[in-house]
Parts: sequence; C-alpha cells; structure tokens
Amino acid sequence: MCSGLDVVAHPTGPWLVRVGPVVYAVPADLGRPLLAWRGRRAAADLAAAPAPAGVDPDRWRDFVAVLAGAAARPGCE
Repeated sequence: MCSGLDVVAHPTGPWLVRVGPVVYAVPADLGRPLLAWRGRRAAADLAAAPAPAGVDPDRWRDFVAVLAGAAARPGCE
C-alpha cells in the first residue's frame, strides 16, 4: 500500500492528487479536504473519515474508494 498522499492546489483549475504513481485532477471541493492528509496513508485512514462539510457523502465515498484502489496497486509501497 502506498504510504503517502500528495495534493497540489490550484487557484483556478483542478487540483492534483497523487497516490503513488497515480495522479488525479479533481475539483477544489474534493482536493481541499485532503490537504490535512498529505503524507499519510490514503486508503484505510481516509476511508474511515466522514465526508467533509459541503461535500456530498456519496461523492466523497466514491472518491475515497478510487484513492484506496490506487493505494492498493501492486508495487505501490
């Protein structure tokens, strides 16, 4: 499992979220809550966290599932 999560903020465009070798371009409302998680495990810990205020819980759950999938890729340590 990947040990880190990286977030690159952008003032007018999509934010970049990296989990291991995978990079996602996401809207700010999904990227912003991840700033506090930089450098932490992206799968188990984040999946257990409730949806941030202002983010649809179903949308958050789906997004975190995608991050968890990236973190579980073979060769991602």
